[in-house]
Amino acid sequence: MGNVYGEEVAYQAYLVLGFPYIPLTVIRQLVHMYGFLHLFVDTSIDALAPEIYKQALVEADSKEVANLKVFYFVFGQ
Repeated sequence: MGNVYGEEVAYQAYLVLGFPYIPLTVIRQLVHMYGFLHLFVDTSIDALAPEIYKQALVEADSKEVANLKVFYFVFGQ
């Protein structure tokens, strides 16, 4: 269940600190299990493909890349 709350904390950090690109996240309980829901945005880009992720970092604004690195550091990713 720890990961469930981690996702919610990341979303709350987005709201408070203004980290970009964190989807709306809510925690839900179904029977006796907890989970989370993210807002889904349909796209043709597979950001999990290593070559696409690396290219996106090259093309992204340096401030956005710095924010991403801070976010990863703060949340241990």
